[in-house]
Formats: sequence, structure tokens, C-alpha cells
Amino acid sequence: MNTTSAVRTIIVALLLLTTAATSVTAQGDRERRKEARKARTELRASLRSWFTTSVYPTVKQWHDAFDAQLSASDRATLQQLRTESRQARERLQNGLERLITAPRDERRDLAEDIRDEYRTSMKSIIDRVAPIAKSSRKFLRELFDSNEPQLEAWRSESRKMVDAWRSNHSDNGDRKGKPMNGLPLLGGDGRKAALRFILWDGSLEQALNDEGDDRPDHR
Repeated sequence: MNTTSAVRTIIVALLLLTTAATSVTAQGDRERRKEARKARTELRASLRSWFTTSVYPTVKQWHDAFDAQLSASDRATLQQLRTESRQARERLQNGLERLITAPRDERRDLAEDIRDEYRTSMKSIIDRVAPIAKSSRKFLRELFDSNEPQLEAWRSESRKMVDAWRSNHSDNGDRKGKPMNGLPLLGGDGRKAALRFILWDGSLEQALNDEGDDRPDHR
């Protein structure tokens, strides 16, 4: 074998090795992402199970007490607003599903349309729920202030669950996503939490599916 052939053979061998190494790395990355998604799904399932048994029954009692102190007129109005809020979220979810499969060059405009439609709907709902929230402010403040020890105990427990999960999954290639605090209905900013509590229909399904702020432009 002459020198030129030997060099050519070496180059080809190096290219094959590089390609093989890249393929192995990509496969490893895919496996880590797959494991990460599985691990986060397991965490979410654990948090939901805990919320269902340890949090929901008490919060539902609070919600029933809130509804009971409303006038018949406010209850009827709020029932309609809760229905509209649920429908707005359903339209948002349908829009996000369309966004995933939309052509890449159409996603930005579609995301803006989805966001604007949802914000317009929710602004109308919030404007109409504001008088009920205002008249119930004293009740809500006393409700949440008197139960703050319970809320903090739930926050502490959910943080422990998440921290324990993270300590066991720190090297699985997971990407940081939305924080999971186990309190989908009551977590976050106080005013927003109160608004979600008022517009909540009392069902376990809606409590579990509540994610706080939906931002289609960031999907």
C-alpha cells in the first residue's frame, strides 16, 4: 500500500469513528431525555396522588364555605363565569395542540392569536368577577390567614417530595421546566391564587389540571 492509499484509509477510518461516536452520543442523549420525561411523569403522578388524598378534601370544604356565603345572585353569576373560564381554557388547550403540529413558519402568528384570544376572554371574565371578589375579600382573607399553617405544611411537604425526586434524578439529562410544587390551585402569587380559587368549579379534575399562567407564546 502506497503512502497516499494509507493516508486515505486512515482518513476514512477516522470519519467512520467520528460518525459512530456522534451516533452513540445522540442515542445516549435521546435515552436520557426519554428517561427524564418518564421521571417527571412519575413525579407528577406522585404529586397528584398526594394532592388528591391530602389536600383536595380540605380545600373543597373551604370552597364550599366560600360559595355558601355568596348571595344567590352572585352564585348564579359566578357559576356562569366559571363555565366561561373552563371553556376559555379548553379553547387554549386546543389551540396549543394545533400549535404543536402547525408549520414552523406559522407558529409565531398562531401563538399570538391563541394568546390574544385567551387574554381577551379572561379579561372579560376577570372584569365581571371583580365585584364578587371585592365583596368577598374579608371572607377570603380570614379564610386563608386562619389556614396559613395548613398551607405552609402542604408547601413544605410538596417541596420535600420534589427535592427528594431531584436528588435521585440529578443526572438524567432532564431540562428545567415549570416548577412543580404540588399545589396547582393555591401556589404562586396571592392575588392570582385567590382568583383561581374563586373561578374554580370545585372539581378535582380542574384542580389537578390548573397550571397557573398559560403562555402559548412560550410553548
